[in-house]
Amino acid sequence: MKIAEQARKDLEEAEELHNKHFQQQLAEQNELAKAMGQMAMLDLSILSTEEIVRLLLEATQQISLIKEQWSRMIRFFSKLAAQAHSTQQ
Repeated sequence: MKIAEQARKDLEEAEELHNKHFQQQLAEQNELAKAMGQMAMLDLSILSTEEIVRLLLEATQQISLIKEQWSRMIRFFSKLAAQAHSTQQ
């Protein structure tokens, strides 16, 4: 019975962590979508090279943040899978 209670507690904590990561990832994806929308509306023929480089750097930073989020999600679900496997044993 004690193992089941611990497993339930672990699951609740995992759900809270998942929700937190999901909200953070959603916010970062919205920022990326906003940046992509702004870039799509630009007339590149009138922008300077410096402005184009700045925009590309901003987009690269947003993509990097999403990559970090995916890495955290992979670690989270790997940990959750390991915990589920250990409670089955």
